[in-house]
Amino acid sequence: MNIEEFVSHHYNQWDLENWEKIKARIKSDTTYCLAEHRDERLESLLRQAREQWDLEDGIHKELYQRALAEMIQNAKKGWKWLQNRDVEKNEKPNYHVYYTWKIYNENGKEMGSNVHMTESIQKSGLWERRDHDETYFEWVFTGE
Repeated sequence: MNIEEFVSHHYNQWDLENWEKIKARIKSDTTYCLAEHRDERLESLLRQAREQWDLEDGIHKELYQRALAEMIQNAKKGWKWLQNRDVEKNEKPNYHVYYTWKIYNENGKEMGSNVHMTESIQKSGLWERRDHDETYFEWVFTGE
């Protein structure tokens, strides 16, 4: 795995210490180098990794902002987001990010569910999770 793939694989927009964790893993992976080459190799890897991390961060933030704007518009049209209550059990970490959601458009038609349609609902603070029924929570738009 090259450094760009490594950073892409370990990037996490929601982990405020993500860059520091990636940097620490890269530092620990340079112990194989001869001492006289270690600093030079480490500096080069960290420079490449930071460039990739900045690229990933920019892409993820832009995509998140686009999705958020779209979901706000959808909420204003009357869309509904229902999340399976099994998320509380945490038996399958990350499974309920979008797999078990039911999303309905303004006409009541069930839409496909994907991270694009659920991440901003959970992370933006603009939706509130409320009881819906025995199987689902409803995420209700509370405003901009």
